Amino acid sequence: GVNARLYNPDRRTEEMRRRLSGGRPGSKLLVFVGRLAPEKGIGRLKTVLHEISDTRLAIVGDGPARRALEKEFAGEPVVFTGRLSGEDLASAY
Repeated sequence: GVNARLYNPDRRTEEMRRRLSGGRPGSKLLVFVGRLAPEKGIGRLKTVLHEISDTRLAIVGDGPARRALEKEFAGEPVVFTGRLSGEDLASAY
């Protein structure tokens, strides 16, 4: 189950929205949360960024593919937050 007390819409903050959107809180925002590993296919999200105007991507997590993903998404509207937990993770959701 999911801890509904922690993971609920009340955790949303404008500060986290600005952080995840790279300072563009009015933009559309995609959020990936998980372990950054090659088998996740995270690089495919680049297509969405190019097809939907004014879209940003936040990648929340860490793992063996992080460096490669940072290189792959260099110059794109993408924010890497690293691993988040507790209140910060709930706010990111």
